[in-house]
Amino acid sequence: MQTSTSLFLVFLKPYFLSYSALFYLISQVQKYTERMETQHVKRAIILMPGVMTPFGKRAIDTLYERDKVIIEYFMESELMVNITEHMLVPKHTVFTILHLLLFLSLDLALLLL
Repeated sequence: MQTSTSLFLVFLKPYFLSYSALFYLISQVQKYTERMETQHVKRAIILMPGVMTPFGKRAIDTLYERDKVIIEYFMESELMVNITEHMLVPKHTVFTILHLLLFLSLDLALLLL
């Protein structure tokens, strides 16, 4: 495994915010960091269904300071985006026959060059 380009991607299971869930999350993060150390991987991304607690954030920061392991964490809701509704995506239109013929003629002209 190439350590310079490898990373772990961890999907945590849904949980309810409670003390037992907090200990579960900490144990999961510790388990993955141990695997990262044995496989010499220094980067990880954690996808969580809920919010990261301040205690969890401090625990991840401590791992970076101690082992120089970089762990980024995201909530699923932060990454769920409909790209077609982004302001920089142009409006999609259906090709008419004229557009199709023009496109095909340009494509053929490029092939002949």
